[in-house]
Amino acid sequence: TTISAQKYAEMMGINVTDVYKRAQQIGNSLMQKVIKIDTGAGWVMFNWLCQMEYREGRLEATITEKILPYIIDLKEKFTAFKLENVLYIRSSHAIKLYQILAQYKQIGEREIKIAELKSMLGIKNKFMLFGDIKRDILEISKREINIKTDLMISYLPIKQSRKVVAIKFK
Repeated sequence: TTISAQKYAEMMGINVTDVYKRAQQIGNSLMQKVIKIDTGAGWVMFNWLCQMEYREGRLEATITEKILPYIIDLKEKFTAFKLENVLYIRSSHAIKLYQILAQYKQIGEREIKIAELKSMLGIKNKFMLFGDIKRDILEISKREINIKTDLMISYLPIKQSRKVVAIKFK
């Protein structure tokens, strides 16, 4: 993926001259970004990038290839999205949730049962109360997605009696 210094400046909300001045610092920062993914049987950690190059006013980044199946569910579904929408997200759950919700961008909403959401996020084998899911996954993901991507999301818990059984995302 190649991005101009101008586009990077726009994405990050900084002045383009700062990109030129800070290209090496920006490269170091991006190269050190680590994502941890829960596999169900353990976890795996990746650096986002395996290579970063700056030349002639452009930043060129090569994503670590082995991370792709974890951030883009290539085997079952394909959702096109710009790399810049997930590159700066720190939470692997936020990346997956972005991917899930980006499929429904045109529709504007999606309801997902809690068990299905846990499966999609790779936490189906973990016992988590809704309060834990809300605090540790939904709120963090919502904040990151709303700040760092092209989506603006909100969610409402759907209850049966007093138990949350699904989430309605908008």
